[in-house]
Amino acid sequence: NVVMAALASGNHYLGSNLSNEGIWKSNDGGQTWSKTLDVNDAYDVLFHPTDPNLVYAGIGGMNSSSGFYISTDQGNSWTQYNSGLHTPELNSRMHIDISQTNPNILYAIIHQSGTLFMNGTSRAYKSTNAGTTWVQISPGVNLGGRWIYGWWDQGGYDLCIAVDPTDPDHVFIGNVELHETSNGSNFAPKRQFGSYATYSLVHNDYHNLVFSKSNPNYLYIGCDGGVYLSTDGGNTAGSAGSRNTGLEISQFYRVAAHQTNPDKIIGGLQDNGTALTVDGGNNWNQVLHMDGMECFFDHTNPNNVYASAQMGYLVKSTNGGLNFNFLFDVQGAWITPFFMHPTDNSTLYTANKRVLRSTDGGNSFSQLTTTDEHALISSMDQSKVNPDIMVFVTGMGDSPTGMDTVITVKVSTDEGYN
Repeated sequence: NVVMAALASGNHYLGSNLSNEGIWKSNDGGQTWSKTLDVNDAYDVLFHPTDPNLVYAGIGGMNSSSGFYISTDQGNSWTQYNSGLHTPELNSRMHIDISQTNPNILYAIIHQSGTLFMNGTSRAYKSTNAGTTWVQISPGVNLGGRWIYGWWDQGGYDLCIAVDPTDPDHVFIGNVELHETSNGSNFAPKRQFGSYATYSLVHNDYHNLVFSKSNPNYLYIGCDGGVYLSTDGGNTAGSAGSRNTGLEISQFYRVAAHQTNPDKIIGGLQDNGTALTVDGGNNWNQVLHMDGMECFFDHTNPNNVYASAQMGYLVKSTNGGLNFNFLFDVQGAWITPFFMHPTDNSTLYTANKRVLRSTDGGNSFSQLTTTDEHALISSMDQSKVNPDIMVFVTGMGDSPTGMDTVITVKVSTDEGYN
C-alpha cells in the first residue's frame, strides 16, 4: 500500500517549478497522496531492497535543494547528502539505483547543465556507504552519444541508470546511447559494433532501464524506439528484441498524400525516420533514418518524392520513394520548412535564418532574403491561390534557454524577395 512518486518538470511550455513537483507518498495504494519533500525536479525515488524504512531520492532543478536525499522513516522526512557530488546549482537532472545484493552500494547519473534540457555534461557517481558520501567514477568519459559530427549529451531529455541485481559492479547508463561498466568504475559505450551511437544495442535515446526481479537476465529498455527486451542482461544486441506489438506510439511530425493514389502516404516520425505506405496505412516501410520531418510528393510528377530530417537535411527520390539522394543541409530549425511552389514543380522553398529557394528541383539553393532574422524560421507557407503571398514565423532562437520570448511574423507580397 506504500507507494512513492517523484515529480519533475515535464512540460516546458507550462514553465518550470510547478507547484506539484517533489516527492509524494501514498499509504493507501495510490488513492490519496501527500507531498513529503517539497523540491523542484524530483526525478527518481527508490526503496532499500530489504529495509522498507530506507528510501532514497535523486533531485535536479539546479538550485541548493538539488542532489541526493535519504529518508529513514519510509519517506515521511528527508535529509540531503551531497558530499562528493558536484555543485547542486548545476545539477539539472539526477537518477539513482541501488545494488540488490550489496545495498551499501548506490550509483547516480547526474546531468550538469547551464540549461534544463541539452548540451550539458553527464557524470556518474558511486557510494559505498549507503549514500552518505559519493565519488565520481569514470571521470573524463563522455556519457552522451557519439555521432559522426562528434559527441552529444542530452541528459536533460533522456537519462537513466540500472544496476545488475546479481552483480554490484555491473551497471548500465542510458543517454543518447547505452554505456556499461563491469568493474563498477569505468564506463564505455555498449554498441553492437562500430564507433558511433548508430550502432547502439537498440534504438537511440534511452529513457528507462529495468532489470526483471524474477529473472536478472531480462533487461527491459524504454527508448525512443519503444520497448525492448534483452534476454541476456544487455550483453548482445541479438538478444534485444522489440516488444512494441500493439503499442500505437509512433509520433508523426508531418504526413503527405500522393496526388492521385489515396493509398500512398509518406510521413516523418519523431526519431523513427520517414515511412511510406502504399496500402492506405496497413503496412509502413521505413525509407529514411533520423527524425522524419517535412515531406511531400511532386504535384506534377509524383515519382519525385521529397523528404527531410531534423534541422533541414533535405533528400529527394525520383522513383516513388524506393531510395533517396541527398540535396542540401539547411542547418535550420528542428522542423525546417520545406515545400514546393503550388504551380511550378521546379521551385522549392526552405529556410534557416533566411528564406532559401531552388529553381531546379532541389539541385541547388540560393538565398532569397538578404538579411538574417534574429532566430531560425520555424514555419513558412505560400498562398495556393496567389503565390506572391508568403508568410513565415521565427520560433526557437539563440537565447541561453533555447526558448525565445520574441516571435516574429513576416509577410511577403512579391514571392519572398521582401
